[in-house]
Formats: sequence, C-alpha cells, structure tokens
Amino acid sequence: MDKSGAVRQKICSVIKHEVRLNVVKNQMFIQSLIEASNRRAREEKSLEELFKRPILHRQINGNEVYVPLDLVRLGWKVES
Repeated sequence: MDKSGAVRQKICSVIKHEVRLNVVKNQMFIQSLIEASNRRAREEKSLEELFKRPILHRQINGNEVYVPLDLVRLGWKVES
C-alpha cells in the first residue's frame, strides 16, 4: 500500500470512530431526555396527590386549620 492509501485508510478509521462517538452521544442524550420526562411526570403526579390529600390546609387570612396536621404522613409519628 502506498503512502496516500495509508493516509486515506487512517482518515476513514478516524471518521468511523467519530461517527460511533456521535451515535453514542446521541443515544445518551435521548436517554437523558426520556429520564427527565419521566421525572417531570412523577413530580406532577405527586403534586396532584398533595392537592387531593393536603397535609395542612389553613386560612389565608387567619389561623383556622381545616385539615389537622397528619404526623404519620410526615413521618414524625408511627401509626399504632
């Protein structure tokens, strides 16, 4: 193989390596997007749950408590 053929072969191997790296980076990026989407979905669901069963609900202007503080849900008291 002459010198130009060796150079051409080296360039091709470098390009193939770069293409493989880009594919891996793209797969990692897509995976991170999927994980972020799943996290957001879990967070939104948990916020919806908190509004359905509030831990504490107080008056905005006043001190009256509508839902007493649930110590079991907070982990401060063990259910008996």
